Amino acid sequence: MLQVFGDESHDPKSERVFAVAAVFGTEEQWDAFRPPWTERLAGRVFHASDCETDHGEFASTTHAENLQLYADLTKLLAASKLLGFGSAMDLAGYYELFGGAPADIPYYRCFRDVVWQCGKWAKWAIPADTAEFHFDQRVESDYNASVLYGHIASLPDWDCAKFLRTPLKTSSRAEVGIQAAD
Repeated sequence: MLQVFGDESHDPKSERVFAVAAVFGTEEQWDAFRPPWTERLAGRVFHASDCETDHGEFASTTHAENLQLYADLTKLLAASKLLGFGSAMDLAGYYELFGGAPADIPYYRCFRDVVWQCGKWAKWAIPADTAEFHFDQRVESDYNASVLYGHIASLPDWDCAKFLRTPLKTSSRAEVGIQAAD
């Protein structure tokens, strides 16, 4: 089975950009990736914004050490055989064009893009296999994202739908896959 881990990101006030990204791979690829990632973090749980800004679990290390950690983790991910995909929206342009639209639409649009692409990868994998999706817990959208995912996975005219394992799962930040997607 294939494993997909996803997370969302945005600027502090959600005014400029919103993005959803996922990391995709086989169970064997994830099994090879987890130990060096965990070892490099030395017991900490990675959160990109905390690492970049010296907050949370990264407040007790210097900025230079945090930047080096971030670089090392990026290199681990780049050296792995895992695939990544992200979708982002320009929020200023979105709000300019759709001023009265619901604020959650950018999340669902980016989420849909990521699920769609990873569904195609699952179909194209050799051998083709089902993909199990895990996204970071996001209380404000977990229910609707799950409904959207279920709808995508049941589309009768989309030949990749059968490769999406249902239901959508949520995982905590402690999951290495969620950290890597962050």
